[in-house]
Amino acid sequence: MKHTASTLLFIYFISNAILLVGCKTATFQIQVPQKFKEQAEKYPVVGMNRGNQKKPISIQSFTTSKIKRGWNITTGRVDRNTSFSPEERLLRAFNINRLNITTTQKDRFSFSISNGQQQAQIAAMEQEITEGVHVSSNRQWLNDWFIGKNFRYSFSAIIVPSSTSTNEWQLSLYSMSNPGKKQSLLERMDIQEGGFLIVGRDTISIKTIKIQQVVDQTGKEHTMPFAIPFAYEMRIEDEVCAIIDAWGKILWLYKDLDETLKFAIASSTAAILLRRIHYRE
Repeated sequence: MKHTASTLLFIYFISNAILLVGCKTATFQIQVPQKFKEQAEKYPVVGMNRGNQKKPISIQSFTTSKIKRGWNITTGRVDRNTSFSPEERLLRAFNINRLNITTTQKDRFSFSISNGQQQAQIAAMEQEITEGVHVSSNRQWLNDWFIGKNFRYSFSAIIVPSSTSTNEWQLSLYSMSNPGKKQSLLERMDIQEGGFLIVGRDTISIKTIKIQQVVDQTGKEHTMPFAIPFAYEMRIEDEVCAIIDAWGKILWLYKDLDETLKFAIASSTAAILLRRIHYRE
């Protein structure tokens, strides 16, 4: 049976969360700072399902079309060693094989979004490149293992409003591990995203935020064993303008934004949540 470090850590995260709260994680929301909550509107995301989402979703008054999915393609190559170190010779003496593997996964999707007054077409693409070591043996006591080393992820979307007087908006997210730094397993797997949304002359920065406080349906607060990056914060310069709760599927949007920025942020939220490769429950 093959295992990856990210899969094992993900199971560990979810197991601890379930043990802590005693029921399904989907019934919980992140704890939004009270000061921002008082100045923001709550936009629930309705219609989200697990995995390969194709049905429309809605974010308050914004509704998408059906999601058009391309092929989710994964390719890999083996980076063969031209010379063998003493360590390699020792492993082979015990019938243990170690291969350096690079895996690339790509996905595309598109949809339209409208609130009855404005409409836009969105085309998105994401790519993940993972470099790691695959260890295998014909001995019964050793299963196959894949140990990730370097990691690079990118996501981009073009949002084209129907208005001919408005230029297209650009959404981009990226993350990567630091191959030059020796990291623990938790550090390697705790890779946070960063990026931006360009709307006309406005540049909105985006970054993941770690969440440790969650709230159940009754309003009761719970503390996770450790913080998990399950939300996104959007800023215009130094001011928070939106928070995406990727766990509870909620967009918190600053009330005083103009309608163009609200539309762009809602469109970006839909694109971020509809990803398949970097899907987050």
